[in-house]
Amino acid sequence: MLNQTRQVSESTRLKVLTAAEQLGYRDHRIQELQQEQLVIGVVVPSAANPFFGEMLAGLDSEAARAGATLLISVTNEDPSREDDAVRALLQRGVDTLVIVPCHDWRGRSRARLKNASAAVVLVDRLDDPSFDQVGCSGTAATESLVRHLIDRGHTEIGMITGIPGLTTSNERLAGYLAALRGASLPIRKDWIVDGHSTVQGGRQAGLDLLRRADRPTAILCGNNNMTLGFMEALQQAGVSAPDEMAFVSFDDLEWGELMSPGITAVVQPFHAIGSQAIHLALDQLAHPARPPRTLRLDCYIEHRQSCGCADSAPLTSSWHHRG
Repeated sequence: MLNQTRQVSESTRLKVLTAAEQLGYRDHRIQELQQEQLVIGVVVPSAANPFFGEMLAGLDSEAARAGATLLISVTNEDPSREDDAVRALLQRGVDTLVIVPCHDWRGRSRARLKNASAAVVLVDRLDDPSFDQVGCSGTAATESLVRHLIDRGHTEIGMITGIPGLTTSNERLAGYLAALRGASLPIRKDWIVDGHSTVQGGRQAGLDLLRRADRPTAILCGNNNMTLGFMEALQQAGVSAPDEMAFVSFDDLEWGELMSPGITAVVQPFHAIGSQAIHLALDQLAHPARPPRTLRLDCYIEHRQSCGCADSAPLTSSWHHRG
C-alpha cells in the first residue's frame, strides 16, 4: 500500500499511515498521501432554503479549515435523484459523504451508504443511529413553542406540518401534540394540515385553515418555507396577525425581525450543524472502528410579536430561549 501498487480502502490506508507514523517511518510517499486534499460529498434537498444555505456555509468554512473540497448535489426531495447523487459521488471516490436524507432514503440510498468505504454523516434528519448524525431536538423545542401560545390564552391551536415521514416532521408534530395533551386540550385532526415543507404548501394549508368558520386562534408553522407561505395566506385572506391570528414558526428567517409582525420562532444553529458534521466525518476517518455518534445541538426560541406578545415580554416556558 505504501508504494501504491494496489488499491485499498480509505480506512485501511489511514490505519497503515497511522501505524507507520507511530513507528517513525518517514517515506516521502506517506507524506504525499497525508497531504492529499480531502474531498467531501454533500447531498442536500435544496440550496435555496435558508436552513440548508446556512448549513452549507458551516460545512464549507469547516471544510476549508481542514483543507478539504466540497462537491455538492441537490435532490429537490427526490429519492431517485438522491440515490443517483450518492452513487455518483461515491464513484468519484469522495473521502466522506454528508447527507440530508430524503423521506424514502431507506428504500434507495441507505444500502449504498451502508456499504460505502467513505465516512458517512446524516444531517438534520436523524433517521438511523447506525450512522454518525448531527441535528437538533425538534420535539422539546416545538412543545415549548406551543406551550407559550397556550400560556397566552390560546386553546385552539392548529399546525401546518412538513413532509410526512421525515423525522423532523415527526418530531415537530410530536412536540405539538405533547403540548396540547399536557394542557388537556382537545386535538383537532382537521386543524393539522400538510404543508409539504414548501412555500406553496404553506400558503394553501394556511388558506385552508383561515377560511374555516371554526378556525383556530393560533397556528404553528412547521418550517421556514411554510411560514412564508402562511404569511402570504394571511394577506390573501385579509386576516391580521397577531390580532386576528397568532402564529409561531419552527425555523427562523434571517429577516424575521424585519417582518410585520416579527416572527416568534425556534432558531436552529444552522452553521454549527454544518461545522459539526465535518468534525464527525473527519473523526470517523481517523477512527473508523469507533461506534457511530448522534449529536443533538441546542436550539432556542427567538421572541418577537407574531405570538401576540410585546417585544419585551419574555417567553414563559422552560425551554432555552433568548429575547
